[in-house]
Amino acid sequence: MSANLLHVATDGAIASVTLARPERLNALSPQLMQALVDAGTALARGVVNRVVAHDAVQVLAAPADPQCRDAMRRALAAWRS
Repeated sequence: MSANLLHVATDGAIASVTLARPERLNALSPQLMQALVDAGTALARGVVNRVVAHDAVQVLAAPADPQCRDAMRRALAAWRS
C-alpha cells in the first residue's frame, strides 16, 4: 500500500481511511484503487468492522482520473475475467 496515496488508522473496531491524492482531487487511479484493496484486505484480517472514509482535500466523490482511464479499463477487465 502506498503511504503517499492512503492513510489508515484504527481505533478498536473502527478504521479511518483517508485518501491523500490532492493534486488530482482524489480521483481514482489504478494505484489508489490497489491501495484501497490492500488496506481492505489488511483490515479484514483484524477486528475492524467499520470503515470511515475521509479525504485530504474535501473532495471524496471524484471519478476515475481521466489520465488513467485506459489503465482502469484494463484493470477492471482483468478483474472480471
